[in-house]
Amino acid sequence: ASAPLSASKRKKKKNRGGNTKRVVFLLGTACVTSVLWFASKTSTPPLRLPLRRSLFVSEIGASTKCQKDLRLNRATLDTSLALGTTFLLNHQKDGGNFDYEFDWISLENSNDDSDVRQAGALWGMALIFHDMCDSLLRPSDLEEATRVLTHVAKRILKGIFFFETNSKILKNEPDDTQVMRYLTYPTEDEYGTGTQALVCLALVDFLRALNTSEEALALAGISNEEFEHVYTLLDELLPFLVTQH
Repeated sequence: ASAPLSASKRKKKKNRGGNTKRVVFLLGTACVTSVLWFASKTSTPPLRLPLRRSLFVSEIGASTKCQKDLRLNRATLDTSLALGTTFLLNHQKDGGNFDYEFDWISLENSNDDSDVRQAGALWGMALIFHDMCDSLLRPSDLEEATRVLTHVAKRILKGIFFFETNSKILKNEPDDTQVMRYLTYPTEDEYGTGTQALVCLALVDFLRALNTSEEALALAGISNEEFEHVYTLLDELLPFLVTQH
């Protein structure tokens, strides 16, 4: 067993601990003060997003309780998803891709782009769509839910067709019947598998959502031909992805 510390050593050890705590506290206070001072000198006007009072009125204006109750609940999630979906829809371009970035200084959309983040945005919409299909199983305004579901489904298809347009079929051997497709994003010289993987995830979750219930496909306004087209596209993208591991 180790020998007990003498009274003088215990006092020195205690003092060292107290000094360390005081130093950490002073450093923390100085950092917080510096951040607040810098923020006050470099404040920028708040971004005003063009949120339309259109698709999600019933969900956004559900109740004021969400604003006061900080606990995570279904109402808070529904409001967040509705606002996020509206933002994505407002920033989807005619071609199916999305605005990449908003410049807070010039108050204009940036000309930069990223194939990976574009694919990630599409996957995010597919996940939201999946939750919307699940919500059909919960008590709700079915007419409003169907209208929103149909609109989001068509927008996802537009995003899927954007990546299909920017893709090519890999030439196979004559005896190989498997069709393999790879993405060719217009602003990229090299084609990474990360983008292809995210697009595949978007297709998987979109198709899974449409299989949530027998009514989901009809309520989303997706025809059997459109469903089969997306399924075939996934069947062409996945083999190429697997062979690149």
